[in-house]
Amino acid sequence: MRVFVAVGLGERVANELWQAIEPVRSGGYPIRWLRPNGIHLTLKFVGEVESSRELQIANALDEAAGRSQPFRLKIVKFGGFPSLSFPRVVWAGCEMADTLGLLQRDIESQLKQLGFPAEHRPFKPHITLGRAKKSSHKNSFNGLGDTMSKITFTAASEIRTVELMLSELSSQGARHTALHSSALGAK
Repeated sequence: MRVFVAVGLGERVANELWQAIEPVRSGGYPIRWLRPNGIHLTLKFVGEVESSRELQIANALDEAAGRSQPFRLKIVKFGGFPSLSFPRVVWAGCEMADTLGLLQRDIESQLKQLGFPAEHRPFKPHITLGRAKKSSHKNSFNGLGDTMSKITFTAASEIRTVELMLSELSSQGARHTALHSSALGAK
């Protein structure tokens, strides 16, 4: 099974974000947009694991989450990887609150102890909003940067749990299901 660790924005904030990016979504750009129920902040992509390891991973998340405290997740900017002139991914960047950074590092450490390789790139908290279609051309994104610079979004999410998510890929896109939820500050 293919799994990752994430925090959700909550239904209200995810829907508000979806509405805030409506001018970009309706701009005709060749992007497959995530639906509000698929919007999340990934803290650690674990990858393919045997289902027999689910409990072990869940226990590690309980440990890390228990040492953390609930926090507010604020979106502070919008952008694209590698750039908005020809993106592979369009994203919303999140404020790097101390609590978020500590939680992510603790999860990384807990899972490394279980034999899952650590991510070598620095953690840059972002929420994937959409992915460019493989058939897109560079000139298909003319004006995207200007359109995204006009997005205003002020809602913040109260993060109280961390989820172990199952990711099932299909031709319609990925479907995510929570396998386990760990409460922040439970210790």
